[in-house]
Amino acid sequence: MSKMAERLILTIEDEVEIETQEEIVEGLGNMQIQTAENGVGNMIGANRFQPHGIDVSQIEGVGQIIDEQPQYHDAFRQLFAGHLAQSTHAAYDWILTPFRIFCSANDFEYPMFSSRAALQFLGWSVMQEKGFQWFKKFKPALTSLEISLGRSKSEIPPTIAAGCSAMMRKLAATKPPPRKCVPFGETELRTLIQEIVWKPKSRGQAPSTVEFRALLRIVTYFFTWSRYSDYCLVSEADVEDKGDHIRINFIRTKQDQFYSGTKSYLPLVGGKYCPVTLYRLYAQQFGFNFGPQGSKKKYLNFMVYNCNGIIKPKYHKSLGYGAAMTSMREILIKYGIRKAYTENSFKSGGVTAYIESGNTLEATMIHGRWRGLQTPLYYLRATDQYRLNLARNIPKISNAQFEI
Repeated sequence: MSKMAERLILTIEDEVEIETQEEIVEGLGNMQIQTAENGVGNMIGANRFQPHGIDVSQIEGVGQIIDEQPQYHDAFRQLFAGHLAQSTHAAYDWILTPFRIFCSANDFEYPMFSSRAALQFLGWSVMQEKGFQWFKKFKPALTSLEISLGRSKSEIPPTIAAGCSAMMRKLAATKPPPRKCVPFGETELRTLIQEIVWKPKSRGQAPSTVEFRALLRIVTYFFTWSRYSDYCLVSEADVEDKGDHIRINFIRTKQDQFYSGTKSYLPLVGGKYCPVTLYRLYAQQFGFNFGPQGSKKKYLNFMVYNCNGIIKPKYHKSLGYGAAMTSMREILIKYGIRKAYTENSFKSGGVTAYIESGNTLEATMIHGRWRGLQTPLYYLRATDQYRLNLARNIPKISNAQFEI
């Protein structure tokens, strides 16, 4: 076995013991490992490994330099640590980690794998009855590994693509249809605003801290079509009250595909269901100072803690996704809204309401900061009435008599 392969082969005993998310290896006897909660990012941060469990010295052309001049090791680690996004590593690590163990158990080199190793691992995948997504990601995962290694010539044989395609066709027949989110409509939104904000205020009470926090997040989703990863970082400094509207600066957003800014707008429309009104009430209740003068560490989506039976905000900590989902579902059930809503449901409801009110797909695309017209259609859940109205625009057949 070459020096390069010896550097990389990792036994189960070499794995770092960290909090686990899910088992990703099945059918390898006792050789079962588990993925880290934050994926490969933890490994990079610890300066132990490169993505996919490889060391920087495994990269083509780099190993020889490091062998001869070890002082370059840290420089090359910094150079190649982030050449692929962490989300890319995490997306394929659930396949590559079993592959690494498979290679070790069968005396194959890793990461400088051979075409025989790749093909045999594909056969093992069939024997283990892996699912549709496994075979869909199989070849891209191996390609990602080769990119990380800087390989000049691929060792992935054409039979890999053919075999994966065959398995996907076979599994597609039994694969359940994709489950789309249920749209959260205007009626449900009005119900929540009424129950969480205005009913307590009519009794001279302040809205519940936990419920008001969830409501503002839902309102923001519905009107801006943002994502949880966008909203969870919004602080009081990122919100500006301009009088006739509120401007929100999302400091990180996947939707900024035009690179023209990450700002979204909430218009002042008046009435108790107005998003601007709700933002102002939220600022008043929790002491937010909107604008550049505000703190970057005072999050709108704050965590809470129990202080002698009183729920108080922990402004410098942003609420996690899992806790937000659990809290949101409990609140919906409390007020009799029992459909299987997800965080995407609020965005879907907003997009659907926007399009059905007469706005074009082009306008929807621009407001959502999307790059193509297909994206709004992904979130559109056209109602029966809307589809009926479209059908009524079909030209009628004339009743005029025609001579034969």
